[in-house]
Amino acid sequence: MKDLLDIFSIDFIAIGIAGFIYFFFIMSFINIQRRFPKSKTNNEKTQERHDGNEPKKE
Repeated sequence: MKDLLDIFSIDFIAIGIAGFIYFFFIMSFINIQRRFPKSKTNNEKTQERHDGNEPKKE
């Protein structure tokens, strides 16, 4: 029983550490994807809207 518990505890700790690193990596990757391309596309869209709307209003 001691051997099984030792193996299980080692596997559990390793899976927990790997899962934490994996989760942290995915969250940071999603945050980077949300910040850079979406902000650029939103800025481009707003600039295009302003460029298109300003002459129409004038």
